[in-house]
Amino acid sequence: AATSGLGVYIDNKKELKEVIGDLFVIRIEAPLAPTDVFSRERKVQIKLFAEHLEYLCSDIITMNPNSIVEKEFSFQHKNEVSVVLIDALTKEQLDTTIIKKSGARDLGGLL
Repeated sequence: AATSGLGVYIDNKKELKEVIGDLFVIRIEAPLAPTDVFSRERKVQIKLFAEHLEYLCSDIITMNPNSIVEKEFSFQHKNEVSVVLIDALTKEQLDTTIIKKSGARDLGGLL
């Protein structure tokens, strides 16, 4: 069963469907919270998996209502990465998405 707490989710899933280059940013957001005392903050972690194995885990991030946090990661020679956002205390899965590395070349801002 899901625990009550501040709702936190991955905000930029659409951008992560096709990433150019080796670096990507995961943006997590916590919207305005209801007046519930348990919804004032939530400690979360971002875990990255490739080929069903965890290869990276972020530090613990404290999210407050109406906050946005961005974390930058590397593919580390992988073409597809699964991202899982978890509650750091309960280990409850809050959100997930797949990040795919694009075959297009990064022009470094040159167009």
